[in-house]
Amino acid sequence: MGFTINSGPTTIRLVGGGGPWEGRVDVMHNGKWGSVCDTNFGNEEATVVCRMLGFKDRTTESYARNASFFGSSSNPILLDQISCTGSELDINACRTKKWGFHTCDNDHEAGVLCRASNLRLSGGSHTMEGRVEVLFNGKWSTICDEEWDDNEATTICRMLTSYPLNKIVAGKAFRNSYFGGGSYTAALSNLKCNGSEVDLLHCSMNKGGRPHCDHSRDAGVSCSLNAASYLNGQNQMKGTFQTQISNYSGSICDRDVNESVGTVLCKALGYWSNTAVVYRNSWFGQGQGTSFDLKPKCTGKESNILFCNLGNTFGRQTCTHSQDIGVQCTATPLGLFKIRLALGNSKGDGRLEIKYNDKWGTVCSTDWTPQNSEVVCRMLGFRHPIIQTKAVPRNDTHVLLGSLSCIGPEHDIGFCKGTVDKSNCTNEVINIDCTGGMEIKLSGGSSPADGRIDVKQNGQWGSLCDSSYTLSDLQVLCNMLGYRDTLPYQYHLPSVEIHKAPFGIDTLSCSGYEDHIMQCLFSKTASCHHRYAHLKCFDCVYEHTTTTGTIVSDHYPGRYIPDTDCLYIIKPPHGLYKVVVDVLQMADTGDFIQIKDSPLGKELGYYSVSSYIPAAVSNEFWIRFKTNGQKSARGFKLHWSPFEVKDLLSLNCEIDRWGAAINITLLRMTSMYVNYSDIYLTNPDCFGQVIGDKLMFDQLYGECGSTKNDSGLFITYQNNLTLIADNVTYEIPLECKIFKDDRVFHFHPGFDYMELDKPADEDKKIEIFFIMYLRKPVHRKRSSDSLYEINLFFDSELTLQDVTDFNGKFVYIINRHDSNMQLSLNACNFTMHRKDTDDFFSIVENSKPVLETVRVKNVHPGSIQLEIQISENVPSVLECDFVSK
Repeated sequence: MGFTINSGPTTIRLVGGGGPWEGRVDVMHNGKWGSVCDTNFGNEEATVVCRMLGFKDRTTESYARNASFFGSSSNPILLDQISCTGSELDINACRTKKWGFHTCDNDHEAGVLCRASNLRLSGGSHTMEGRVEVLFNGKWSTICDEEWDDNEATTICRMLTSYPLNKIVAGKAFRNSYFGGGSYTAALSNLKCNGSEVDLLHCSMNKGGRPHCDHSRDAGVSCSLNAASYLNGQNQMKGTFQTQISNYSGSICDRDVNESVGTVLCKALGYWSNTAVVYRNSWFGQGQGTSFDLKPKCTGKESNILFCNLGNTFGRQTCTHSQDIGVQCTATPLGLFKIRLALGNSKGDGRLEIKYNDKWGTVCSTDWTPQNSEVVCRMLGFRHPIIQTKAVPRNDTHVLLGSLSCIGPEHDIGFCKGTVDKSNCTNEVINIDCTGGMEIKLSGGSSPADGRIDVKQNGQWGSLCDSSYTLSDLQVLCNMLGYRDTLPYQYHLPSVEIHKAPFGIDTLSCSGYEDHIMQCLFSKTASCHHRYAHLKCFDCVYEHTTTTGTIVSDHYPGRYIPDTDCLYIIKPPHGLYKVVVDVLQMADTGDFIQIKDSPLGKELGYYSVSSYIPAAVSNEFWIRFKTNGQKSARGFKLHWSPFEVKDLLSLNCEIDRWGAAINITLLRMTSMYVNYSDIYLTNPDCFGQVIGDKLMFDQLYGECGSTKNDSGLFITYQNNLTLIADNVTYEIPLECKIFKDDRVFHFHPGFDYMELDKPADEDKKIEIFFIMYLRKPVHRKRSSDSLYEINLFFDSELTLQDVTDFNGKFVYIINRHDSNMQLSLNACNFTMHRKDTDDFFSIVENSKPVLETVRVKNVHPGSIQLEIQISENVPSVLECDFVSK
C-alpha cells in the first residue's frame, strides 16, 4: 500500500504502512522511485515529509521510523545524510549530498509516522470507542451521522491504532449518539472516506455551513482487534496470559509493565469488573508461542493490552518465556448503588442501567439470557419467580456494557463475565420487569398521593389490610408511587369501608430502602374484613388545573418552615405548557425543588442552589418542594402558562452582535419537527451553529437585514428569527438596546515596572499596549469583547535615560473597531499614583479640555487622539467617558 503526492519539485510517497499517514519514504528523481537512507534522519526530517504530504503543522506530531521499520525495498537509495531544520517545504532543500549518493543499504531506509492530533473518541467504556470528535477551526466538533457506516469507522480506528495493528483493526459505526451527545460544536456532516486521506479532514464532508443535526445524532465508533485470550495455568482465574490475533500467537513479556496492565488483561478475559494481581517471571509457568515485548503503559480503561500505549512495536521485539507475565483475576461486585431499572412503567420495571467508569448507561441486548435477568432481579432484592425481559429502543441513552454472561446463582452482576466491546451490539438495550406484575395505587383520597392502598397481583386488584405498619413499610409504598424519601403516615377510617377486594395483604416487612414491596416480605389473606389501610405520602398536596398560574412556597416572600415536604400538581387543559422558576433561594443543598412530568416519569429539573434554571416543558407537572430541618430561606416562586415558540429563544445582547440562541433540549420536548437550516435570521443564509444544546446566532448587527434606530442614549437593533416547523412559519422578534455612553480605563504602570533593553531613537515613538476595560453601567468586559482599543504612545520629546524627572507627553489613541461610528469624547479624569499620594485631575469636561496641558484631536470618525503633558512618569490611570454616534 502506498500514498503518493506530487508536491512540486519533489514527488514523494509513503509505502508499507497501515495508512497514508505512515510508511517508508520513497522519492522520485529523474522518473525513478528510490528510498531515503536513515542516516541522521530524525523528527525534523519527518516533519518536512509530513508537511509535503498535506498534514497541518499545528495538528500533526511527526516521528521518524528508521531501520526499514515498514519493510525494506529493492529500489535504489536516492537520498542520504539529509539535514532539515523542520521549517523546509521540500525535502530537496535538506540535501547535503548529491542525488544518488548513499552509504547505507536497504535495511536502513527511513520511514515516518504523521500522527494527526485533531481526532479523538469520547464517552466510550474503553479507550478505543466513543463519540467521534474532530478539531475544526480551533474547536472540537462532532460529526453528524448522515451516511455514517463501517467504512468510515474503520478508517478512524486505523488512524488511532499503532502499526502494524492498524492493518487488522476493524471499526463498527454507531449512530444517534450511541456514546452520548457532545457538548461542543456540531459542524461536520456527510463524511465519506476512500482510505487515501492523510487525516479525517481530508475526507469528503460538509464543513461548517448550514447545521445538519444536533448532538442527538453524533456519530460514534467502536474499534476491535478480534483477539482471543486465555490463561494457561491452574484455573480460569489465574495463570500465564496467552493471546492470539491474526497470525500472531503468544504470551506477554513482563518488561516495564505497570499494575494497570493486570486490569486490562482481566477485561480481555471477560472480567469486566475486576481486581487484578500481576505476576512476573513466569510465576504460573512459561507460555507458548512468541513472548511479545510490548512495554505497555496502560491506564486500566483499555479493553485490550494492544490498545495500550506500547513502548515497542507489536511483533518486533521479543523476550524469553522466562519473563512471561501472569495474572490473577478476581471478579468484583458492582454494588447496589451502581445498578437501577429506569424509565419503566413502575418501580422495578425499566431499562437496565449501570454505573461504570463513573458514568450511567444501558446494556446491549445482544445475546442476553434469562440467567442474566435472574441475577439482576436477585441483586436488586426482588423475590418473584416470574421475570419479564425484552429488548427496547435505546433512544437517547448511552450504552456502556456490550454483553453479559451469568451462570445463574450469582448475587451481583459484577461476578458475571462480560465485555465492554460493542462490535456486536444493535440499537436496542435490555429492559427487565422484576415485579411479577404487582402494582399499587391510592384510591378514594383527597389527592393522588392520598388514599386506600390497593394492590394488583395476577391481574386482580386487592388491598392492604388495616394493620400497624412501620415507617419503613410506608416509605416503600410511597417509593412505588414515585415519591422517594418522604415522611408518610398511615391513617384509619372511623368505620368499616364498603369495598370488595378478592384478596388482602395483612403483613408487610420492609427495611425502607426498597423501591417495591416485591423486595419486602409480605403475606396474603382472603379478606381484610372491610378494614383497609390508608396512606398519605405528603403533608401538603396542592392541585392546579388552570392554563396559567403562580405557585410560591409557604410564607413567601418570608422564610419557609424547615422540614417541609409538599407536592404541587399542575394538570392544565390539554396542550403543551411551560414552567418558569422566577425566584429560587434555598438555605442549603439539602433543600430542593424537583420537577417531573409524572410521579414515575422523566425528571425535568432538580434545583437546590442554582443561578440559572431553564424552563421546563410538558403536558403536566409534578413539583416537589422538600427542605431539611436545619435552616430556612425565602423559598421559590414559579409560574406556568401555555408554551409558545418564542419560549425557545434566549437573547444575550453583545456589544456588536446578536447573542441569540434556540434551546435544542426544549425544542425536542415540544415534539415539533424542524430542520435546523429552517431556523434563521430573516435571511435563510443567516443560519445558526449548534454548540452544546443551543443553536447559536452570533451575526453582527449590521448583517442579516437588522434595522438600526439611534435614540441618542441608545442604539436599538431589531430583527426577526424565523422558524419553520411542521410546515408552519413562526416569527420571533429580536431587539437589543446598546448604550452609546462608554467608559474607558487605561492603566500605565510607569517605568519602575518596565524593562527596556536600549534607548529608543528620538525620531521614533515607543508604542506600548496595555489592557483596556470597557465598562457599562452594569458590567465590564475585557478588551477582546470590546468595540474599543486604546494604545499609549510616548512623545518624541520623552527621553528614556531620565525616567523620574522629565517633561514629555502621553499620547493616547482611542479607536472604535466599528469605524462607521463617530466618536465624541465627553469627559476624562487622570490620576497619578505617587509613593505617598494620589493626584486626581479632571482634564476633559463637556467634550472640551479644561487644562492647558491637554489637547483632543479627532484623527478620523472612529479615532480620537488625547495628548497630556506629563511632569512625572509615574503609575497613572486614565478614565474617559465618550459617546459613539
